[in-house]
Amino acid sequence: MQDLLLLLLLLLLAFQAVKFLVFEWWRRRRLEPPGPFPWPLLGNAAQLGRAPHLAFGRLAATYGSVFQLRLGRWPVVVLSGERAIREALIRQGAAFAGRPPFPSFQLVSAVFSRGNYGLPVFSWKTSFHSPPSSQN
Repeated sequence: MQDLLLLLLLLLLAFQAVKFLVFEWWRRRRLEPPGPFPWPLLGNAAQLGRAPHLAFGRLAATYGSVFQLRLGRWPVVVLSGERAIREALIRQGAAFAGRPPFPSFQLVSAVFSRGNYGLPVFSWKTSFHSPPSSQN
């Protein structure tokens, strides 16, 4: 009897967990712009192919001038068309001012920050062409 009761309790708990996850996914999906269904782990990166600009055009024809993709686990909102771009960048510029924390953006920022435009191996060029510093 106790085994049956425990089994029913576990089934009820599992059902409630699945219901909660489905409801949360549906609620978030309803608030987001439309877009194609993403693949697990890859997102929509495989759908872009070798010519992403053409894929963006096809997706804009299907989903409208504002749609969402997932690149890996990161959601990306794509604006297509002059009206959507003006609305986002001019009228709502503060909302679109940030950049996502993509690892590639962080790598590029680390390489190009503080005037470091090359590999550390080539730092001798900077010291060779710089005027000597005066020691006081």
